[in-house]
Amino acid sequence: MAIKKFIVGSFETNTYLITKGDKAVVVDPGLDIESILPELTNYEIEAILITHAHIDHIDGVEYFNAPIYVLEPDLLGFKDMTFSLYQLCYQKPSFNYQNLRLIGVKDNEIITLPNFTFKVLAVHVVIYITIVYLVVILCLKEVAEERTFQVVII
Repeated sequence: MAIKKFIVGSFETNTYLITKGDKAVVVDPGLDIESILPELTNYEIEAILITHAHIDHIDGVEYFNAPIYVLEPDLLGFKDMTFSLYQLCYQKPSFNYQNLRLIGVKDNEIITLPNFTFKVLAVHVVIYITIVYLVVILCLKEVAEERTFQVVII
């Protein structure tokens, strides 16, 4: 398993590519994701993971034909342009909400994909408003070696 971090867009958002062979998961494909798309073409994207549904973390989802996992309260960010801060930034989303395969997840839920397994941890942060973040603990099960690797992505 490998994890590569990209810094994308004017917000300098951390976008992650988690790979195992030619399979991958993308975390927070935000604004200006086009700049790193050439580096992703060699991978079959199994899923997109969203830490929270703000413009700089969700705007690039349109480029991937994969299910999008997001904490249930943050599903609103894909429909409500105030919640996701599009209105504040005077922008419109690049995606069509109806075309997305959104999957709401809960705290401590296990997400099982063909090549990756994730456990969801919901962390509440209070800064004027409460924002619910999805922190993903990756548990890649290496069957051949019978080991479990854990990486926390924040």
